[in-house]
Amino acid sequence: MMQFPIEHRQALWQQKIAEQKQSGKTIAKWCSQNNIRLSTFTAWKTKLKKRPPEKPFVDFIEIPQDFSTKAGIEIEIQGISIHLHKDFDAQTLYKCISVLRNLR
Repeated sequence: MMQFPIEHRQALWQQKIAEQKQSGKTIAKWCSQNNIRLSTFTAWKTKLKKRPPEKPFVDFIEIPQDFSTKAGIEIEIQGISIHLHKDFDAQTLYKCISVLRNLR
């Protein structure tokens, strides 16, 4: 049987844990309704709680003030890309970054 990479399984279980929490049901009831062993669910919940938080890789580059292009710039962080036109709205970028932060 093929196993998915650990990052994929962790993301899957983080999603399941969030779904259970949002459901308002007890862990036991939610697991029963979703055909998940209670012991497996609690083991993953414990494992993910003990995991140290990921430190995002951030690398900055200086963009000269005379930088001008029709394409604008592209920002990529942890596999998420944001393409900005040279006349982008800073408030929209701020809102976008706030949304992305809350996805974790």
